[in-house]
Amino acid sequence: DLPQIVESGELRVITMENSLSYFVSGDEDMGYEYDLVRNYADHIGVPVKLIVARSINEMKQLLLDGAGDVIAYRYACSRKNREELAFVNRTMQSYPVLVQQRSKTMVHDVTDLAGKTVWSKKNNKYWERLHNLNEEIGGGIVIKAAPDSLSIDQLVMMVSKGEIPMTVADVDLAKMSRMTLRNLDISVQ
Repeated sequence: DLPQIVESGELRVITMENSLSYFVSGDEDMGYEYDLVRNYADHIGVPVKLIVARSINEMKQLLLDGAGDVIAYRYACSRKNREELAFVNRTMQSYPVLVQQRSKTMVHDVTDLAGKTVWSKKNNKYWERLHNLNEEIGGGIVIKAAPDSLSIDQLVMMVSKGEIPMTVADVDLAKMSRMTLRNLDISVQ
């Protein structure tokens, strides 16, 4: 679609706000994925038209409906998503961590999750992993579905505020959150 994008005079970029992909600081658009796609738009000589979605499902639907040209977000490269979307060869080396408040009763190993409640989004790449982990440890993990409209950043903030007991996030996002939310523990992979 590159010739059509150049001819249209803009690169329509679909994203969602979080502390890594895209955020506004003061009056400046920022974020790792946003910077990458802005650099590419500069390279092909067109400006970025930003489309900020409210959920991961909305991002995908906007792309499939032709409302945007590219998604600039850490989108799960699952088998199902690869059937519908084309992914670039850029890969992130990350792993999931449990995000919880520091306390004397916090979880130190995934086998300690039996009887504990973990919140995750259903379309999050860790939803299925939590269910598989639950089977592996013999059950007992209470897995709660968070609304799709909540970002991982918002779930992490909810853990910090004590509104939910724990969630799962990519380690790099969790490390960034922990820089300002000092009461978080992210040591359990």
